[in-house]
Amino acid sequence: MVIVTGRIASRNALLLALAPVPATAVDSAFALDFLAGERQATTFPVGNPSAMTVLGPQTASFTGMDFDPAATTLWAINFTTQTLGTIDQVTGAYTPSVALQDPCCITAFTIDPVGGKFYVARGNEFVYELLAGTGATVLLARGSAPATQITALAFDCTGRLFAADGADGGSVYLVNLAGNPTPIGVPPPFSTYCTA
Repeated sequence: MVIVTGRIASRNALLLALAPVPATAVDSAFALDFLAGERQATTFPVGNPSAMTVLGPQTASFTGMDFDPAATTLWAINFTTQTLGTIDQVTGAYTPSVALQDPCCITAFTIDPVGGKFYVARGNEFVYELLAGTGATVLLARGSAPATQITALAFDCTGRLFAADGADGGSVYLVNLAGNPTPIGVPPPFSTYCTA
């Protein structure tokens, strides 16, 4: 599970240190819980993940979820229905917005905390932009080594995009949208929370 105050990045615990926390963060955290064999949206008081609760009845399996730059709308990829939609932060109800248009399946999802673009991975080493209005994806760059599988994406507070490879035990890469990814092994340590 990934625990991030005010923002959610992805399912890989290695990316915990990368997800930005907006200055307006409240006293609740949201996460994807994979420990029970389900991909459920959960919430808990900041600093107390043992008090985690599922947001209402969950029937969906979420590949990823993240807040928009204003930290007001919680977006998610529903793996079961292959749709992009929103999650109600109180009830956990999922409302689909658009069907995903390209071949199955999205394996990672994040939103640029500054520019607001949606980024996804499709079970290989590539990073795509997800066009929220149509559900189509546009290939951008290689996000990890050849023949790997990106299972998590996250931005840090400086706008750097990271990808985690779930196929080899969780290697992390700094994604370069204009070139090749840089392997960094493990995520950088906590630096600062986002202040804007």
